[in-house]
Amino acid sequence: MSNMYSYNTSTARKLSTDYGYRYDLKNEFPTQNTTTQKTQNKSKTKAKPALGRIVAFALLFAAAFVIVNGYVAINEANNEISQLRDEYNNVLATNQSIQVKIDKTIDLNQLQSIAGEKLGMVRPERYQMFYVDLEMGDKAESSAKAKTETNEKAVAVTGAPGIITGTLNIFQ
Repeated sequence: MSNMYSYNTSTARKLSTDYGYRYDLKNEFPTQNTTTQKTQNKSKTKAKPALGRIVAFALLFAAAFVIVNGYVAINEANNEISQLRDEYNNVLATNQSIQVKIDKTIDLNQLQSIAGEKLGMVRPERYQMFYVDLEMGDKAESSAKAKTETNEKAVAVTGAPGIITGTLNIFQ
């Protein structure tokens, strides 16, 4: 900073250029009233940064609370899932044990006698039963070969001799 005064001679005189500084005689010789104003100004200026710190701390606390609350919600959901999984496994085990008890109590002879006496059911006779052979042999046919065979049969059926042979093939 440059001085506002120059010292050419033994007396101080004010420079002709003003560097943007204002010289206030009131502040040069403070009185009792100005000191109380300064302390009030200082307390106001200190209150603003303190308020900013409080707001920043409150925001930080709120963010931490939200994060912790999220973790708590996730933990509670996981606990509920594990409880429901345990309950499901218990119900499944109970159902299996009940099914085993049911299977043990079924007596086929008793079931047959109840079906015959109460419901009038009887065993089928030999002439009423027939068996279907579902076992089929593995074979592969070319679709081109199948088409040529159908075309040959169609040629054989055309005309009077074809009609006769076709009808004979049907009755065989």
